[in-house]
Amino acid sequence: MDDLKKNTPQTKTPVPCYEGWAMKAGNSAGRCCCNCTYQRYIVQHPWNKKEWAKGPITQAFGYGCQPPEMRSVVFYEFQHSMCEMHEWKEIT
Repeated sequence: MDDLKKNTPQTKTPVPCYEGWAMKAGNSAGRCCCNCTYQRYIVQHPWNKKEWAKGPITQAFGYGCQPPEMRSVVFYEFQHSMCEMHEWKEIT
């Protein structure tokens, strides 16, 4: 039941969130990266050379945004933010 109250990249039902963009700043719908279909976990890999990126692939160390219009992934340290490319997660 807690999954329905918290957005993760695997959540199937988007939950409104105001942590990345406050309601008082104009976010009346609760749009946030955490409820966007383009957000992905970025995980570590044991072969990486940099200490901050080296580790098991089960260890997330950031979040990425990859809309279809972009060929690259935008890295974020935090799960919550907002941009003009937001698309609600689809309920599947």
